[in-house]
Amino acid sequence: MIGKPLISEFEKRLSGWKAKTLSRGSRLTLVTSVLTSLPLYWMSFYLSPKWGCDRIDKCKRNFLWYGDKECKGEWSNSVVWGDVCKPKNQGGMRVLDLKVMNQALLGKWLWKWFRKPDIVWVKITETAYFKSTRGWTVSNHADMSLIWKIVMSNIDSFMCSTTVKVGTCDMVLF
Repeated sequence: MIGKPLISEFEKRLSGWKAKTLSRGSRLTLVTSVLTSLPLYWMSFYLSPKWGCDRIDKCKRNFLWYGDKECKGEWSNSVVWGDVCKPKNQGGMRVLDLKVMNQALLGKWLWKWFRKPDIVWVKITETAYFKSTRGWTVSNHADMSLIWKIVMSNIDSFMCSTTVKVGTCDMVLF
């Protein structure tokens, strides 16, 4: 969860750097390597609120363009932030979009759940939350752990971006 403690840590990191003395290329390197990696661990377990991602993106944007966590003066970016987040081969600067990355990190749990049925945590969740077959028939949402509820809240996004190949029919319910 991107909450106030994580944002405070983020801002503390920014205040320690002498960003105004760095070139934009150096600031871009810090944004893509350090600032983007700070929230990723938490984002792999928790659905981050839009306001948290927006706040961190604002800090990254201001640091990149102005060398400060706050914009002091007139807002005059030369590039739209959405374009900055695009891959380099599409004209962007390859800065990760935190909202998209959060969805991808949560989706990896569902991917592993389907692809690696022999992992211990997969067997535990299957036994605890699902009826007798491996599938989407959840026995009781109220009894789910917080993390599994968050992972399952990402199911629509996951299903829209994946395909199912029917093989032996042992995991597909008709």
